[in-house]
Amino acid sequence: MNNGTSGIPHLRLDVACNNPDNGLFAYAAEMLHVYTWDKEDIEFVAVRRAPRFTEVKNGIRIFRRVWPVLSFVEWYGNWCWNSYQLESSVLISLLDAAKRSGFFHCEAGPSGLFENWNNEEMLARDLWLANLWGRHSIGVVE
Repeated sequence: MNNGTSGIPHLRLDVACNNPDNGLFAYAAEMLHVYTWDKEDIEFVAVRRAPRFTEVKNGIRIFRRVWPVLSFVEWYGNWCWNSYQLESSVLISLLDAAKRSGFFHCEAGPSGLFENWNNEEMLARDLWLANLWGRHSIGVVE
């Protein structure tokens, strides 16, 4: 996904961060959702308590770090979810922090990504980039 302003693809991160009863911001990330280049879902569910999650000016705060956000949409899909556009390198780093935190289990996704998340110690950044960016991840960006 590219917004046309640079050669760096932007990727979407959806966060279940709103109260399911009233849609108000809940300050916790119960689930994360990202997509591969060909629109396959990758879903992450909090395994213990959900990590603290806040929105700050031009970013989001999770895993004790602020991550820059290019844009966001409140109540994306339904009132439980907010959607954030991030540069791809930022999203990969955020996913790496999520994996290291131990807060999330990968519930669904392409088998290679699912196996890497749930059964390997380190996030295979190249594997994730290739699957999220797609065919244009190596060489010329389309």
